[in-house]
Amino acid sequence: MKTLTIDLIDPIETHAGLVTQMTLREPRAKDFFSLGEPYQVARAPDGSFFTVDKDDVILSYIERCMQAPIDPVMFGTTSLANAMKVRGEFLGFFDQARGMTSPAPANSSSSS
Repeated sequence: MKTLTIDLIDPIETHAGLVTQMTLREPRAKDFFSLGEPYQVARAPDGSFFTVDKDDVILSYIERCMQAPIDPVMFGTTSLANAMKVRGEFLGFFDQARGMTSPAPANSSSSS
């Protein structure tokens, strides 16, 4: 199972000392089917597509996948800079998985 260790921008003070890193595991199938996509695709008036992050789903994933320190309450009290860094790096799991599952471009060839 893949894990991601993130160096925090602002250490978090806990009863056990300063926390300077957070480790998250890769979401598993059960997590994905329970929580769904971390964003949705929407269409702009000009017909282009864009994504809208689902922050409540992203937070649920982070809390569920947190391995060290294992204290979701602690994450809720961390700085905005830490939250934004963890969120951005965690979403890399989805980008990477999506890259592995997107179909390769079809080669077009004509035969005579």
